[in-house]
Amino acid sequence: MVNIDFIGRQRGAIIFSLALILAGLVILVLKGGPTYGVDFTGGILIQATFKKKISPDELSRMRGFLREMGLSGNIQCLGAGEDEVLIKIRPSEADVSSEKIREGVESVLKKEFSQFQGVYQSDEIDPVISKEIRRGALLAILFANLGILIYLALRFEIKFAVAALIALIHDVLLTILALVFFKVEFSITIIAALLTLAGYSVNDTIVVFDRIRENIKLFRKESLSGIINISINQILGRTIVTSVTTLLAVLSLYLFGGEVIRPFAFALFLGVIVGTYSSIFIASPVLIYWPRRR
Repeated sequence: MVNIDFIGRQRGAIIFSLALILAGLVILVLKGGPTYGVDFTGGILIQATFKKKISPDELSRMRGFLREMGLSGNIQCLGAGEDEVLIKIRPSEADVSSEKIREGVESVLKKEFSQFQGVYQSDEIDPVISKEIRRGALLAILFANLGILIYLALRFEIKFAVAALIALIHDVLLTILALVFFKVEFSITIIAALLTLAGYSVNDTIVVFDRIRENIKLFRKESLSGIINISINQILGRTIVTSVTTLLAVLSLYLFGGEVIRPFAFALFLGVIVGTYSSIFIASPVLIYWPRRR
């Protein structure tokens, strides 16, 4: 078993996390907030089919043509053969009717791409509905965190629940700020990734807490800092193997899952790294600062 003094490094880790969060918040303010997808802003969705796979260069050309039309739509490949595209156009660019935009996009695609087959679906998302979706997404994250807090308070003690919640907020916040930095568009897919991350992060933290609780009974004469260090060192190998295995699976999704699943995989990849870090350096040290009963 390795013997690393994690608690001795906790202050540096906390300062590092706070610095990242502060830098991320500054970037968030400078960028004017996250970039929301059509799911959260409303707009128009156009799905078109082609006779063969769409290359990255062709996607880039499509984006260029849309800009020339005054539409800053986001375009993604769909389908196993990547022979379909999904064009998302935000409401600020959709001042004319959705039918006219659909006809204009279809006309450009037919003229500029010989393999174009046709537009088989066009939908308009009302801004009011998209606001409800955004509200529902925020409530989902809130209730997920609340449920986790209650579960951990029942399974362990309240101090373990609060420590896990602090680590979870740390993970979700850092992941969101990183996504803003990398200019990832926020959509329902990203919300799904954040909820998945919440489950993974808490599971990782529970493994550490379980071992701490067992060792408190075994090492009665040891200080709490010493018990936490022993516990983290004992499960370090398992934590690294689990995280690396998960990262490899998520990396495969990112590389081979297609453009639609790529934002989900990217968010989850960032989250797994942050979650593994926080279960060791953020969640456990909170127990040390928790007021002790007299």
